[in-house]
Amino acid sequence: MVNGIYSVTFVGPTQSSGMGVCYVDNGTMRGGDAGWAYFGTYQTAEGKVNASIRIFQHNPGAASVFGPAPKDFTLELNGAVEGDRFQLGGSIPGQPQMTLNVRGRKVREL
Repeated sequence: MVNGIYSVTFVGPTQSSGMGVCYVDNGTMRGGDAGWAYFGTYQTAEGKVNASIRIFQHNPGAASVFGPAPKDFTLELNGAVEGDRFQLGGSIPGQPQMTLNVRGRKVREL
């Protein structure tokens, strides 16, 4: 993935969607939205990406794209990078029904 600031959109298992921002820098990702913060690591090779992202709720009133969901959990995601965009999909380990699809578009250099 190319280092930068990304606009991210995501869709959960109930087709609920959300938007946020993500800071990508040399193997780390950090970001958030109005209710949730996310941080983790990623690896890329040959246009593919694998990421482990911890998600936690910072706004107790915020809804989750998962519907009823834990307030602190990890997502395992994988997908592809193409130019200044990425597309990832995955789930909460041990809970395959808790899926998430994420798209990112670079909006700014670091």
